[in-house]
Amino acid sequence: MVRRHARTTALAPLLMVGIGMLGTNPDWFPAALILTALTVALAIAVLISTATKGWVFFAGLVLGLAVTLGAGLVFQAALMQSQGQRTEVRITSVHTTEGKTGPIHHCRLKRTDDKPMDHADIVGLGCNRARVAGTTENLLVDPSGWLAPSPTMPTSAPSPSASGESASRSGCGS
Repeated sequence: MVRRHARTTALAPLLMVGIGMLGTNPDWFPAALILTALTVALAIAVLISTATKGWVFFAGLVLGLAVTLGAGLVFQAALMQSQGQRTEVRITSVHTTEGKTGPIHHCRLKRTDDKPMDHADIVGLGCNRARVAGTTENLLVDPSGWLAPSPTMPTSAPSPSASGESASRSGCGS
């Protein structure tokens, strides 16, 4: 009995990391959300059966959720850092729908070079009432199509490195 729980407990973080990475793709997000709920339920069941003290249960639960959510965020940031390309896009339409907690803004994007772009709809973050159809922006676009476009980081003043070159040489400059 203990060995079975030990195997489940050892595999749970790997499963949570995989689900977190799967959830970074907007197409797979609903499935990842359901899998996350099931994995958390499994983790709670294992914690209830193995945790001898209350603090162990809550620590395991918090750690499991942090792994699931953190893995996706770290994967998304690393993927955009390594292969994200600054791309000029045009906002083709902006419309607002009413959600449970207030207005939800939707922006439809199109690349200015007319190449196809995956996940051309931005909902919520990155799209607000101030956006106007017809304006252009620079966004980071994942050429593999896994991630949704994201805003570019603002460029700061170049900082000299040990060799005297500027940090903007890494490809993040405009």
